[in-house]
Amino acid sequence: MSKVEATFRRYIAIYDGTKKDFEEEAEPFYEELFHQKYSLTTKPMKVDHHDKFDLHFRHGKTLNRDESKASHASHLANCTKIELVHFKQVSPFIVDVKFHLKNDLEDRDIRVVYSVQDDKLLKGQEVEDSFFSVAKAKCSGSIFNAFHRFELPDKQVLTSLP
Repeated sequence: MSKVEATFRRYIAIYDGTKKDFEEEAEPFYEELFHQKYSLTTKPMKVDHHDKFDLHFRHGKTLNRDESKASHASHLANCTKIELVHFKQVSPFIVDVKFHLKNDLEDRDIRVVYSVQDDKLLKGQEVEDSFFSVAKAKCSGSIFNAFHRFELPDKQVLTSLP
């Protein structure tokens, strides 16, 4: 089990369906799991959920680290239960995660492909639970762009993956 997987499992274990204070219970794990430059791009919703503010707020948006933290704090305050469905290490730099989120407002599966840097989640792309959507997120878009430029020790630049 990788360090990022172990940290992820510890973090979501906090979301056990009971109301908790984010700062006391979850913030240390959040800091350990999410990179300082973390962002999450949510998928557009297929169904109109204008009556559910948090879902509407997240609709097809890119959330920065602070916005994501606020969303996590809200979920913890709303007695959210999260169960891990799978955590797949695609490469040392990419993980594919699916989990079930349930509270009074939501009851759904969420699948996210994350890029990993320094054993922390750097960028996330929420995807449909389909082969094409997951493959696209793994190979292109924000996940690929996070790794297409490497600086070598002598300041040479490698601009594509081998």
